[in-house]
Amino acid sequence: MPALWVLAVLALVALLLLSVPLGLRLTVRGREITLDAQAAFLRLRLYPRPVRKPEKKRPKRERPPEKPREPRKSEPFDLWMIPDGIRALPGPALRGLGRILRGIRVEPLEVYFTAGGKLDPARAADLSGRLLSAIWTVMPTAEQLLTIPDPLLYVSPDFDAERDYLWADVGLRLRLATVLSAVIPVLLALVEIQGRSQERREAKKDEKTEKAS
Repeated sequence: MPALWVLAVLALVALLLLSVPLGLRLTVRGREITLDAQAAFLRLRLYPRPVRKPEKKRPKRERPPEKPREPRKSEPFDLWMIPDGIRALPGPALRGLGRILRGIRVEPLEVYFTAGGKLDPARAADLSGRLLSAIWTVMPTAEQLLTIPDPLLYVSPDFDAERDYLWADVGLRLRLATVLSAVIPVLLALVEIQGRSQERREAKKDEKTEKAS
């Protein structure tokens, strides 16, 4: 009974870990840019990195010279010699990539951009038009591949401003279970290819021994 309780607790912990959302959060306020990594309620600042205090240098201890190690001989992984395996690999890889993309949730997606046109109105109008065209070209495909529940994208020229200004808040979330469900088929395909490679090498060795005898 204690063993069953331990297994049940481990299974519960594994399910909780697999359901934890992992993500990135990018915020732009003009020239101020921050990038945070998130896991459930935890957040880690990736950019800008906090300034660390300089550590005191400790005197280095002289280590005795290490003996040179002999390089290990390893047989090459002849992936390109197995056409069947090569043809079988893109299928699981593409399916896994599709699962990962469908599992990515982009929330929030709020971008506000104003092109400063006080000094050059024609340039501001042209830049705004190009950005709007790019948004209307990319967003339909992005909404088919990813989960984007409520995008807010605003682009406009501002003929009273001298400089361009960008305000953005973008978050990406993905569960660990989705990544594992996408990676496992690819790993199984690689294991199958490795097995075929081993069989091919053994067959070549048998042919060489038969010719030698």
